[in-house]
Amino acid sequence: MTRVGATTGSIRCSRALMMLTLAFLCSVGACTRKQQSAPAPAIAQPAAVEPQVAAPAPSGKILDMMGPEWKLQSFDADQPVPADIRITLAVSVGKLDGNGGCNRYMGSIDNGAAPGQLLIGPLAFTEMACAQAANEAEMRYLRALQHARTFAVQDGRLQVGYMDGETARTLTYSR
Repeated sequence: MTRVGATTGSIRCSRALMMLTLAFLCSVGACTRKQQSAPAPAIAQPAAVEPQVAAPAPSGKILDMMGPEWKLQSFDADQPVPADIRITLAVSVGKLDGNGGCNRYMGSIDNGAAPGQLLIGPLAFTEMACAQAANEAEMRYLRALQHARTFAVQDGRLQVGYMDGETARTLTYSR
């Protein structure tokens, strides 16, 4: 019987020891627990500023002309396109096309020997009957485009330099 009592005493002793150990650990934990403090007041952050993305600088390559079609504004500085005539130019890889004022036209286009220079191949076009004013503007435009040698894209405008006989002129387009 003493054995049973000894075992019971051991269990009681072990239980007491566990309780003391648990109490000790809890008190140590309370001492090392971080104090929670009130949240720090929020500091006003400056509003996020969206970075301004500049348009890419013109490269002097045909790539600069690609995108939405261009509408011809003038045959030269003091020679605007008549208001009732719409002449357009669209450029894609190696090709150009558009409306000459009455007929559709198409051809090839490539970079010239230096930036800002271009090479335009022979132009093909439909042959619909046109009003005389549209026909004259179209023929003038196609002749100018066929003689184009230089271009520049700047401030949303495309300027294409061509020779009209001995006179240098500039076709000016906008989008």
